Amino acid sequence: GGNAFDAAVATAAALNVVEPMNSGVGGYGTILVYAAGEGECRFLNSSDRIPRGVDSDLFRPPTIGYEANRRGAKAVSTPANVRAWEALWKTYGDLPWTTLFEPAINLAQDGIVVSRLLSLFLQREYAVFPAHAQEIYGHDGRPYQAGEIVTQHDLARTLAQLADEGPAVLYGGSVGQQIVDCVKSAGGFLSNADLDLCTAEWREPIGIAYRDYKIYTASPPATSFATLIRLGIMS
Repeated sequence: GGNAFDAAVATAAALNVVEPMNSGVGGYGTILVYAAGEGECRFLNSSDRIPRGVDSDLFRPPTIGYEANRRGAKAVSTPANVRAWEALWKTYGDLPWTTLFEPAINLAQDGIVVSRLLSLFLQREYAVFPAHAQEIYGHDGRPYQAGEIVTQHDLARTLAQLADEGPAVLYGGSVGQQIVDCVKSAGGFLSNADLDLCTAEWREPIGIAYRDYKIYTASPPATSFATLIRLGIMS
C-alpha cells in the first residue's frame, strides 16, 4: 500500500538486520532520489559532521597507533541515517512510520539465515568484536557460519523503540544516550551535543549531459562526482 520511498526506508531498516556490517541506524550516507510526480532529482545528505571533539592528529603519523584509531571508536562518526529516513518519509512517504519497521523487527526477533557474505565478514572481524557482540554473532567461541540462524533481540528492541517513539529516541533519547556512553567508554568522541545537532539536508545534485541523457549524482560532500568525470572523459 505504500510507495517507493516507503519501501526505501523499510529496506534500509531491514538491511540493518541482514547486513549488519553495512549501514544502519548507527550509520550515515547519501541518498539520490527521483520524484516522478515532480519531475525532480534530489540529493538527501545524511553524512553529518564528524563529532566536534575529534582530534584529527590521532588518525595520521607520527601519532602512535594512528592506523588502529582509524578503525576503532575514535573513528565513529555522527549517525545520521535515521534523520535521512525521517526526511525521506516526511517528504514523500505514504505509510505510517511504525509500519516501515515491522519487517526489520520481525527479521531481528525471529532470526535470519546467515548468508555467505555475512559469514565472510564475521569470520574476518569476529576476533576483534567486544564480548557482547561475539555473543550475538557467534556461539561456542566461534562466529556463525553460512546457513546458521542468528537472532538479534537487542536490535529488535531498538528498532521497536524507533518505530514507536520516532527518531527522538536516538537524537536526545535513551538509545542515543546508550550509543554515546558506549563510544565514550571505548575512547571515542561522539557526544550528546553531536546527536542533538544532527540533521539530514536536501541538496541539489550535480549532473552531466552524456549522449542523450542527463546523468545525476550526489554533490559534495559526497565523493561520487568521480563518476561524472569518467563520463566526461568518455564523451
